[in-house]
Amino acid sequence: MKIKRNLIKKLRNIVSLGHVPNRELENYFYITQNNEDVCMCINCFAHACFNLSNEDIEMLGITEKHGQFFGNFNGFFTTPDEGLERQIVDFVEKTGLQMRPVLKHDEALNRNQWKVAMYIDHMNWFGKDFHFFLQEKDGSWSHKQGYSSNVQKKETIGEKHQQYDYYKTFIITNPFAREF
Repeated sequence: MKIKRNLIKKLRNIVSLGHVPNRELENYFYITQNNEDVCMCINCFAHACFNLSNEDIEMLGITEKHGQFFGNFNGFFTTPDEGLERQIVDFVEKTGLQMRPVLKHDEALNRNQWKVAMYIDHMNWFGKDFHFFLQEKDGSWSHKQGYSSNVQKKETIGEKHQQYDYYKTFIITNPFAREF
């Protein structure tokens, strides 16, 4: 529980810094000052919903033990899908960000907003699993498959991604973001 509280405090720092997604693709792999490999500290959820850059990760001191918390939602008790959605939205909103479903697919965004698409794997042996895509500023989508993969870009998203079914698209708003 202490790790969870500390992580949320660190994520609030991201929000207070006014971080909004505006970067090129990167893979989140870097070596810390004490040569600790922390490639596995960020998954699709952290990439899409918090848009953490390498610099953010290093500045905030997020380590692999923190990273395992990103996306550690209990899929066994989230039937129907709205239960999993509620857990994720609640976590995002505890950091100070706002998250709501898209009303119209072509809905215009403010500078402090971005879209994420959520997919759900209903056949996972360990309960429901999820996957997120982040819509980049140029309209393309990016995602990170698990903790240890690189960020990959896709021009469009579809009804399926591997074993995941499209669930819903959300808009995330950073109410504290500075205007650029």
